[in-house]
Amino acid sequence: MSAVVRPNENGELVVPRELVSAVTPHEQFEVGVQGNVIVARPVRENAAADLEHLQAGARRLWSEGTQEERVMAIREWIDAPRPPVPHLRDEALSRENIYD
Repeated sequence: MSAVVRPNENGELVVPRELVSAVTPHEQFEVGVQGNVIVARPVRENAAADLEHLQAGARRLWSEGTQEERVMAIREWIDAPRPPVPHLRDEALSRENIYD
């Protein structure tokens, strides 16, 4: 089975689970599961520089941005996809087990 896979607007290469064995990237990818698909993101060699760039933009937004720009940024953050996290079992949240 073969398919043409292109990065989405976030630069993520999203490959349906049934196609993952057919995809052989030439770059390094960080792979995770999101819903019923496997998501492969390009590995960033300059992660510290990327983080500093994001932090500088956030500082600028909160010090110089208008209220409308801040509201729009918060709404975009709310709508952004979240990384997959393991679910907690109900007993992990019970009062008896919370302090164990």
